[in-house]
Amino acid sequence: MRRAPLHAVHAWHAPYLHGMPDAERARTRAEAERKLGELLEPWREKFPTVFVKEDLHEGRPAHVLVKAAAGAGLLVAGYRMRRAAISAHTGPVARAPIHHVREPVVPVPHE
Repeated sequence: MRRAPLHAVHAWHAPYLHGMPDAERARTRAEAERKLGELLEPWREKFPTVFVKEDLHEGRPAHVLVKAAAGAGLLVAGYRMRRAAISAHTGPVARAPIHHVREPVVPVPHE
């Protein structure tokens, strides 16, 4: 409705990557790009007029998400469903922007 672009951010942190050869690091990134593209494809087909920018980052996901939220009209943070003893548990990645960004945040569970 707003014709707003979508900025899809995917981040990962793997301490072992720091000593990884560049070729293996490039393969890891290419695999992440492929998976993100596959994840977004059905939505691109359903909403072909929405511009989608894919953005991959190597780093701590919570930190990357907080930085990526700067200036956004809305941040949608996905999280895995985990059951805690008392209630559902959002986890540190989805919780970080709730506490550290000024933009509106919507945590959305996925399986």
